[in-house]
Amino acid sequence: MSKEMRENTPFEQLASSELSRLLFNIPLKVTQGNRFQPTGFPNLGAATYVINGKMSVIVESHQSMTNRLEGQVMDEEGRPIELLSRMSYVRVMRDRRLMTTSLREPHRLNSPHLLNAAYGAERFEETLKNTLDANWLSWLFKHDVNTLIHGVFFSQVKDKHDKRLARLLSAYIEAHNATAVLSGGVKTETVTGTGVTAEDGGGMIPFTREEFVAEKIMLYVSLDLAHLRSYRLTEPQRRLLLALALYKVRRFISEPQRLRTACDLVAESDEVGAEGSGLLLPSLQELEDVLKGADFSDMVQLELIAAAPKPQDAQKGKGKGKGKGKGKGKNDVSADESEEDEEADPPQSASAD
Repeated sequence: MSKEMRENTPFEQLASSELSRLLFNIPLKVTQGNRFQPTGFPNLGAATYVINGKMSVIVESHQSMTNRLEGQVMDEEGRPIELLSRMSYVRVMRDRRLMTTSLREPHRLNSPHLLNAAYGAERFEETLKNTLDANWLSWLFKHDVNTLIHGVFFSQVKDKHDKRLARLLSAYIEAHNATAVLSGGVKTETVTGTGVTAEDGGGMIPFTREEFVAEKIMLYVSLDLAHLRSYRLTEPQRRLLLALALYKVRRFISEPQRLRTACDLVAESDEVGAEGSGLLLPSLQELEDVLKGADFSDMVQLELIAAAPKPQDAQKGKGKGKGKGKGKGKNDVSADESEEDEEADPPQSASAD
């Protein structure tokens, strides 16, 4: 490809843009039928609000979408996918087996499983204390590049509580002009004469179910280019970070996403433009080509040794570090979909699903 042709590709146009941020409003649709199940919150259920007499519902929150976007670049164990096998991240080993990684942990490098682990002769927290200085953003790029995209708050690192980084990439899904669809059923008991009661999970148990239909479902994505430029990275590093952020978005919408049992969504169109600029979201192939040609030589992959389990942890078994639930494939659904806040699927009492 000639230099002139490269300069006219969607990625090159975005990379050379002087916009402060890129905003993508991506229409989604239900893959089959009309109903969908939004995310639910404990003791709250679905989160709805009304503007001008029309109800909107949160389908996927910022924190849940952060997990899902991170899930686009790692395998089931929490390691980088093959395309990004040289990407910087931190892994924690226990008994020579992978326990967790910075890609899986809810707060990335601020996870206690990383901070308490050993790096050489010291705890990893001490390593961070000694390296989070004036050049800390370059250090993060070298050791855990995804932290620069999804943010971090070193609240657990002594004397470094002032070190925090807002998200470079944010996303959420909402449905507008929505209407609740209430249904239900009964869990039946096929075995009799056993003495098992409803308290034991037996018997005839009625349940309710709440789904929604909506005039439109939108994935809202914000990529803060001014924030990216403020990192003061080298030009190759900035381009790599931009390509990685865009790749996560494009890969997420490249195929249907089954967010929950009854929430299977797909992008209405493959062509996605940034609001108010006419710039296009690059294709998956273009972004893969950019990342294949990117320079990862500045990056390293740290390996830590897990701290000895506490007595109560030892009784539960080894190798069961707290995961984030997002490292089980990009379409996996976890009971804990949260980054900072706890979320779960809406409770479906004894649902037959």
